[in-house]
Amino acid sequence: MSSHNGKDRAAELTAKGHDQLKAGDYEGALQLFSEAAEVYAHSSNHHGQVSQLQIIAEIYRLTNRIDQAIATYTNLLELVETMGDEEAQVRCLSNIGFLQVMNKRYDQALDFFQKALGIAERLGNKQYMAQQWGNIGSVYRDMEESGKALENYNKALPLYEELSHKEGIADQCTNIAYIHVMEKRFQEALHWYRKALPLYKEIESREKAQFTEQNIENLEASLEKSGG
Repeated sequence: MSSHNGKDRAAELTAKGHDQLKAGDYEGALQLFSEAAEVYAHSSNHHGQVSQLQIIAEIYRLTNRIDQAIATYTNLLELVETMGDEEAQVRCLSNIGFLQVMNKRYDQALDFFQKALGIAERLGNKQYMAQQWGNIGSVYRDMEESGKALENYNKALPLYEELSHKEGIADQCTNIAYIHVMEKRFQEALHWYRKALPLYKEIESREKAQFTEQNIENLEASLEKSGG
Protein backbone atom coordinates (compact mmCIF):
# COMPACT_ATOMS: atom_id res chain seq x y z
CA MET A 1 0.00 0.00 0.00
CA SER A 2 1.48 3.36 -1.04
CA SER A 3 1.75 6.21 1.46
CA HIS A 4 -0.88 8.14 -0.47
CA ASN A 5 -3.30 5.20 -0.63
CA GLY A 6 -2.72 4.45 3.03
CA LYS A 7 -3.58 8.01 3.98
CA ASP A 8 -6.76 7.86 1.92
CA ARG A 9 -7.73 4.51 3.43
CA ALA A 10 -7.13 5.78 6.98
CA ALA A 11 -9.16 8.93 6.28
CA GLU A 12 -12.01 6.78 4.95
CA LEU A 13 -11.95 4.54 8.02
CA THR A 14 -11.85 7.57 10.30
CA ALA A 15 -14.85 9.18 8.59
CA LYS A 16 -16.82 5.95 8.91
CA GLY A 17 -15.77 5.70 12.55
CA HIS A 18 -17.18 9.15 13.28
CA ASP A 19 -20.41 8.15 11.55
CA GLN A 20 -20.66 5.12 13.84
CA LEU A 21 -20.03 7.33 16.86
CA LYS A 22 -22.84 9.65 15.84
CA ALA A 23 -25.10 6.60 15.51
CA GLY A 24 -24.12 5.45 19.01
CA ASP A 25 -22.35 2.32 17.76
CA TYR A 26 -19.24 2.39 19.95
CA GLU A 27 -18.09 -1.12 19.04
CA GLY A 28 -18.30 -0.42 15.32
CA ALA A 29 -16.48 2.86 15.82
CA LEU A 30 -13.75 1.18 17.86
CA GLN A 31 -13.14 -1.34 15.10
CA LEU A 32 -12.87 1.36 12.43
CA PHE A 33 -10.60 3.66 14.46
CA SER A 34 -8.40 0.68 15.38
CA GLU A 35 -8.06 -0.23 11.70
CA ALA A 36 -7.20 3.38 10.88
CA ALA A 37 -4.56 3.40 13.63
CA GLU A 38 -3.00 0.28 12.12
CA VAL A 39 -2.92 1.86 8.67
CA TYR A 40 -1.23 4.97 10.06
CA ALA A 41 1.25 2.84 12.01
CA HIS A 42 2.09 0.79 8.89
CA SER A 43 2.84 3.99 6.97
CA SER A 44 4.79 5.48 9.94
CA ASN A 45 2.33 8.37 10.16
CA HIS A 46 2.73 9.00 13.87
CA HIS A 47 0.45 12.02 14.00
CA GLY A 48 -2.36 10.07 12.38
CA GLN A 49 -1.79 7.17 14.75
CA VAL A 50 -1.89 9.54 17.73
CA SER A 51 -5.24 10.98 16.65
CA GLN A 52 -6.79 7.51 16.39
CA LEU A 53 -5.45 6.33 19.74
CA GLN A 54 -6.85 9.44 21.41
CA ILE A 55 -10.32 8.67 20.04
CA ILE A 56 -10.05 5.00 20.99
CA ALA A 57 -9.05 5.88 24.56
CA GLU A 58 -11.96 8.30 24.83
CA ILE A 59 -14.44 5.66 23.61
CA TYR A 60 -13.15 3.26 26.25
CA ARG A 61 -13.58 5.98 28.88
CA LEU A 62 -17.10 6.81 27.71
CA THR A 63 -18.06 3.13 27.86
CA ASN A 64 -16.52 2.77 31.35
CA ARG A 65 -13.76 0.41 30.25
CA ILE A 66 -11.21 2.21 32.36
CA ASP A 67 -8.40 -0.34 32.21
CA GLN A 68 -8.61 -0.46 28.41
CA ALA A 69 -8.54 3.33 28.31
CA ILE A 70 -5.45 3.35 30.53
CA ALA A 71 -3.76 0.75 28.31
CA THR A 72 -4.51 2.81 25.21
CA TYR A 73 -3.18 6.00 26.78
CA THR A 74 -0.08 4.08 27.87
CA ASN A 75 0.53 3.06 24.25
CA LEU A 76 -0.12 6.64 23.20
CA LEU A 77 2.35 7.90 25.82
CA GLU A 78 5.08 5.63 24.45
CA LEU A 79 4.38 6.95 20.95
CA VAL A 80 4.53 10.64 21.85
CA GLU A 81 7.69 9.99 23.86
CA THR A 82 9.24 8.55 20.70
CA MET A 83 8.08 11.65 18.84
CA GLY A 84 9.60 13.91 21.51
CA ASP A 85 6.29 15.74 21.97
CA GLU A 86 6.50 16.78 25.61
CA GLU A 87 3.22 18.72 25.67
CA ALA A 88 1.42 15.60 24.43
CA GLN A 89 3.20 13.64 27.16
CA VAL A 90 1.77 15.98 29.78
CA ARG A 91 -1.74 15.47 28.39
CA CYS A 92 -1.36 11.68 28.29
CA LEU A 93 0.00 11.48 31.81
CA SER A 94 -2.80 13.73 33.03
CA ASN A 95 -5.47 11.63 31.32
CA ILE A 96 -4.05 8.45 32.82
CA GLY A 97 -4.07 10.18 36.20
CA PHE A 98 -7.76 11.04 35.86
CA LEU A 99 -8.55 7.45 34.90
CA GLN A 100 -6.66 6.16 37.92
CA VAL A 101 -8.75 8.49 40.09
CA MET A 102 -11.90 6.99 38.56
CA ASN A 103 -10.61 3.58 39.71
CA LYS A 104 -9.76 5.06 43.13
CA ARG A 105 -6.09 4.21 42.63
CA TYR A 106 -5.00 7.44 44.25
CA ASP A 107 -1.30 6.68 44.74
CA GLN A 108 -0.97 5.80 41.07
CA ALA A 109 -2.92 8.91 40.08
CA LEU A 110 -0.54 11.05 42.12
CA ASP A 111 2.42 9.46 40.39
CA PHE A 112 1.10 10.32 36.92
CA PHE A 113 0.10 13.88 37.85
CA GLN A 114 3.52 14.46 39.44
CA LYS A 115 5.28 13.17 36.33
CA ALA A 116 3.13 15.51 34.23
CA LEU A 117 4.02 18.37 36.57
CA GLY A 118 7.72 17.63 36.19
CA ILE A 119 7.52 17.91 32.41
CA ALA A 120 5.36 21.04 32.65
CA GLU A 121 7.96 22.66 34.92
CA ARG A 122 10.75 21.72 32.51
CA LEU A 123 8.77 23.30 29.68
CA GLY A 124 8.01 26.36 31.78
CA ASN A 125 4.34 25.98 30.83
CA LYS A 126 2.54 27.73 33.67
CA GLN A 127 -0.94 26.65 32.61
CA TYR A 128 0.04 22.99 32.58
CA MET A 129 1.78 23.49 35.92
CA ALA A 130 -1.33 25.06 37.43
CA GLN A 131 -3.49 22.24 36.09
CA GLN A 132 -1.28 19.59 37.65
CA TRP A 133 -1.06 21.34 41.04
CA GLY A 134 -4.85 21.44 40.99
CA ASN A 135 -5.08 17.79 39.98
CA ILE A 136 -2.71 16.77 42.75
CA GLY A 137 -4.72 18.81 45.22
CA SER A 138 -7.92 17.06 44.19
CA VAL A 139 -6.37 13.62 44.66
CA TYR A 140 -5.37 14.57 48.19
CA ARG A 141 -8.91 15.91 48.71
CA ASP A 142 -10.30 12.54 47.65
CA MET A 143 -7.85 10.86 50.01
CA GLU A 144 -9.21 13.17 52.76
CA GLU A 145 -5.79 14.71 53.30
CA SER A 146 -7.11 18.25 53.49
CA GLY A 147 -3.83 19.91 54.47
CA LYS A 148 -1.99 18.58 51.42
CA ALA A 149 -4.97 19.36 49.22
CA LEU A 150 -5.01 22.97 50.36
CA GLU A 151 -1.23 23.26 49.91
CA ASN A 152 -1.47 22.21 46.27
CA TYR A 153 -4.53 24.33 45.47
CA ASN A 154 -2.63 27.29 46.87
CA LYS A 155 0.18 26.56 44.41
CA ALA A 156 -2.21 26.39 41.47
CA LEU A 157 -4.12 29.57 42.28
CA PRO A 158 -1.33 32.17 41.87
CA LEU A 159 -0.33 30.65 38.54
CA TYR A 160 -3.87 30.98 37.24
CA GLU A 161 -3.95 34.54 38.58
CA GLU A 162 -0.69 35.33 36.80
CA LEU A 163 -2.20 33.98 33.58
CA SER A 164 -5.49 35.87 34.16
CA HIS A 165 -7.23 32.50 33.62
CA LYS A 166 -10.58 33.34 35.16
CA GLU A 167 -12.09 29.87 35.15
CA GLY A 168 -8.92 28.40 36.62
CA ILE A 169 -8.92 31.05 39.35
CA ALA A 170 -12.58 30.40 40.15
CA ASP A 171 -12.12 26.63 40.15
CA GLN A 172 -9.25 26.85 42.63
CA CYS A 173 -11.26 29.23 44.82
CA THR A 174 -14.09 26.71 44.97
CA ASN A 175 -11.61 23.89 45.62
CA ILE A 176 -10.14 25.87 48.51
CA ALA A 177 -13.63 26.67 49.77
CA TYR A 178 -14.54 22.98 49.76
CA ILE A 179 -11.51 22.12 51.89
CA HIS A 180 -12.57 24.76 54.41
CA VAL A 181 -16.05 23.20 54.46
CA MET A 182 -14.47 19.80 55.12
CA GLU A 183 -12.64 21.33 58.06
CA LYS A 184 -15.81 23.16 59.22
CA ARG A 185 -14.24 26.59 58.65
CA PHE A 186 -17.45 27.96 57.20
CA GLN A 187 -16.61 31.67 57.21
CA GLU A 188 -13.41 30.99 55.29
CA ALA A 189 -15.31 28.76 52.85
CA LEU A 190 -17.88 31.50 52.31
CA HIS A 191 -15.10 33.99 51.50
CA TRP A 192 -13.67 31.74 48.79
CA TYR A 193 -17.03 30.87 47.24
CA ARG A 194 -17.87 34.59 47.09
CA LYS A 195 -14.57 35.21 45.34
CA ALA A 196 -15.34 32.53 42.73
CA LEU A 197 -18.94 33.49 41.95
CA PRO A 198 -18.40 36.76 40.02
CA LEU A 199 -15.71 35.10 37.92
CA TYR A 200 -18.06 32.28 36.91
CA LYS A 201 -20.72 34.85 36.06
CA GLU A 202 -18.24 36.91 34.06
CA ILE A 203 -17.25 33.96 31.87
CA GLU A 204 -20.90 32.81 31.70
CA SER A 205 -20.21 29.44 33.28
CA ARG A 206 -23.85 29.08 34.35
CA GLU A 207 -23.72 25.61 35.87
CA LYS A 208 -20.70 26.41 38.03
CA ALA A 209 -22.19 29.78 38.99
CA GLN A 210 -25.45 28.15 40.07
CA PHE A 211 -23.61 25.49 42.06
CA THR A 212 -21.50 28.16 43.78
CA GLU A 213 -24.55 30.30 44.54
CA GLN A 214 -26.22 27.29 46.15
CA ASN A 215 -23.15 26.63 48.29
CA ILE A 216 -23.12 30.27 49.40
CA GLU A 217 -26.80 30.15 50.30
CA ASN A 218 -26.35 26.93 52.25
CA LEU A 219 -23.38 28.31 54.18
CA GLU A 220 -25.11 31.60 54.93
CA ALA A 221 -28.16 29.74 56.24
CA SER A 222 -26.00 27.45 58.35
CA LEU A 223 -24.04 30.35 59.81
CA GLU A 224 -27.21 32.32 60.53
CA LYS A 225 -28.76 29.32 62.27
CA SER A 226 -25.69 28.77 64.41
CA GLY A 227 -25.21 32.45 65.12
CA GLY A 228 -21.78 32.33 63.52
